[in-house]
Amino acid sequence: MRRRRVLKVARNGAVSVLFDAPEANVFALLADPDGTLFIATSPAGKVYRLRPGTEASLEPFFDPGETYIWALARGADGALWVATGTEGHLYRVDAAGKGEMVYDGEDPHLRSLRAERGGGLLIGTAGQGLLLRRSPDGGVHRGPGRGARGGGAMTLLAALRSAGAIDALDQRFAEAVCRLAG
Repeated sequence: MRRRRVLKVARNGAVSVLFDAPEANVFALLADPDGTLFIATSPAGKVYRLRPGTEASLEPFFDPGETYIWALARGADGALWVATGTEGHLYRVDAAGKGEMVYDGEDPHLRSLRAERGGGLLIGTAGQGLLLRRSPDGGVHRGPGRGARGGGAMTLLAALRSAGAIDALDQRFAEAVCRLAG
């Protein structure tokens, strides 16, 4: 099987292999401010951690036993959030790589994550196309509308903007998409 690589492009344009994944695909990357890189692979989804100045290890940082790992996010409390498919599970992973499933979704794929400053987490799904919000206390609630379009989406965007979940550029882009969607 051909491995998938994570490449590093230096300022001078030189390209080098940063990580050579044993799985077929790399679907998500998360870079921490200290330079640590988290790499999510699929199928046989695993999360690898690459710290600055260290050699890449093929020992997984976190292995949830899921098929796909679609998205990663760093929570306000420092937790690593891991979104998966085909079961639609959300994991909270601590600094030691110990994970706990905290949400069993109604859609088979949790495809996107966005951490909120106040400790919440926005979750986008595939299937029904839901936007979910996990509150800091652990409750998960649907955003307005199913596969939000038009006015419902604009209401949702306004709520996300006021919560600090999206910035002005995200807002303008999302509003343009909503206008096109009708």
